[in-house]
Amino acid sequence: MDEMRVGTLDVECCYTWKIMNFSTLTSEPFDFIISPNFTGGVEDKRIPSFFIELYPNGNTESEKGWLSLYLYASEDNDMEFRMSFCFSLLNHNDVEVSSTRKIAKRTVFNKQANSCGFDAFISHNTLMAPESELLSGRTLKVRCKLWGLVLIIKEETSKVSHSDFSKLCLQGLWQQYLDQQVVDVAVVI
Repeated sequence: MDEMRVGTLDVECCYTWKIMNFSTLTSEPFDFIISPNFTGGVEDKRIPSFFIELYPNGNTESEKGWLSLYLYASEDNDMEFRMSFCFSLLNHNDVEVSSTRKIAKRTVFNKQANSCGFDAFISHNTLMAPESELLSGRTLKVRCKLWGLVLIIKEETSKVSHSDFSKLCLQGLWQQYLDQQVVDVAVVI
């Protein structure tokens, strides 16, 4: 069965997750919290929705002492797609802190591989240090940028043209901006 690409959409969107009282979260390895769902397009089953999984003290025994971050495609996504994403941490002014790692990955998401991320994103000690710019009033801000979405549809099930796909994504980003779900949106046409 041949694959068909339904265009690379030159849209970048950002989701910022504010985690209140981060410093009071559990310090046990393997414990995690999950962000609300957000979308990289419109709320439609053909366009993916995501959530972030954060482990304050690592997701394995060997990663204990590190903040682990993962981007998950929601379970209701039944398609395969490629895209790039990047995590960064923000200070109290919503500016990316240069002392933290800003890591980008390009990956394929599908039913079998629905997540991608970083086991050791930043040291827990660095994050919690008194001189750290990352905790403002015990609130941690995690930014996830998404870009370069390529939706892959098998030939037999292809129902979305490139122009329809682009229109759906742009409408969805505009609606999210109006609903203040996505604050930073840059559209390149």
